[in-house]
Amino acid sequence: MARIRPFVAVVLTSAACGLTEKPPTGRPQSPVPLFAELCYLIERCEPQLLELFAASSVDACVEWATCTDSQRSWGRTLGDAQGCAEFVRGASCDEVPISFNPVSTLGRLPSIGGVTFDVSAGCTPRSTVFGGTTLGPGETCLTSEGEGVSCGVDYFCEISSPELMKGLGYCGTCAPLATLGDSCSDDHPCARPARCVDGICGEPLGLGAACTNSGECATGYCHDRTCLEFGANAPPGFIVHHDQVLGQPCNPYDNGDACKSTPFTACVDYVCVPRADEGEPCVVGAGQCRAGQMCHQGVCTRAACVTEPGDPCEFSCSGGTCDADAGLCMPWPTLGEPCEVLCQSPYVCSGFGEGFCVALNPNGSGCRESGECASNFCDRDYAPYCDHQVCAVPACDQVCGTCNDPPKRTACD
Repeated sequence: MARIRPFVAVVLTSAACGLTEKPPTGRPQSPVPLFAELCYLIERCEPQLLELFAASSVDACVEWATCTDSQRSWGRTLGDAQGCAEFVRGASCDEVPISFNPVSTLGRLPSIGGVTFDVSAGCTPRSTVFGGTTLGPGETCLTSEGEGVSCGVDYFCEISSPELMKGLGYCGTCAPLATLGDSCSDDHPCARPARCVDGICGEPLGLGAACTNSGECATGYCHDRTCLEFGANAPPGFIVHHDQVLGQPCNPYDNGDACKSTPFTACVDYVCVPRADEGEPCVVGAGQCRAGQMCHQGVCTRAACVTEPGDPCEFSCSGGTCDADAGLCMPWPTLGEPCEVLCQSPYVCSGFGEGFCVALNPNGSGCRESGECASNFCDRDYAPYCDHQVCAVPACDQVCGTCNDPPKRTACD
């Protein structure tokens, strides 16, 4: 993975760093308060990063952050989303390090328009399942069981029969996770937020800390012996100074290119140019517009929170597929129609890139993979391809199994 050249990188600094003053009262209520608070944190600590949004406005940041589904999904992974928002509201700049990651990822830290926030000092992930059945200590469990069945908080499914598989899972018993100071291993993990470091459960390492493996980092990603947000190609707290890359040659296909590693520039026709704001001209498909905007008919336009068939689009749509040539959202293809990736539910695309929408197979039908089955499980002998919960199942060109209901923990009895 390419890294930013040192001569074009500067440390993110702000005169506001160290502030503990709470933000002003009277703000409008947000449906995603945590991400609204992160926008206000940008305003307090790194105001230059507001150039990512329309009119360099914190209100535009809040509007974009609170209408994006990924923000809502990330908030649901927290043990106390409201408490996390309150932590960010009262945090100093040093308590929530800010970095920029030009690569869009489903990381373990919240991100708005590529600006990533290390909130691990005051926000902990949720360790329970969302509804469903919570199993108690000593109860029989299956490592692959779905439908919201899981061992309770601070417990895990300890495998009792590593030689016996049920589908893609192993039978076990709910046992306590290791805690801070306890010995740990792949077979006996630590209770969050602790991480297994050199066989002992310890505090997770923050962004920028030295690491030996990804499991030690709060972000779950160790690169070049440094904890980074997954997909990041620059050390936390560093961005490229845009004045030094404007007008320079660039490569739009290299996510490590210096031009793409600054929040304020885009690579258009192999030349580094400033990001365009709403109403300004742009090149479709170049990612030239600011966060929350898209290039439609050559002009940066405010993007809708939800895009349905018939709405303008540049790259993707929430309610269908984006026709890049027309710049419009189109409905997903349906049964019998050509498809590339997805079809209207409940149909699936029979081939990647070139296929047709087909119906899912009922139980008892032959299958190549689980995605072909209405039950989402292709029953076959997986044991030859698995070694202690690590599976490398080869592709199947013909029928290799039978559609069936996934096994449940009762199969272990």
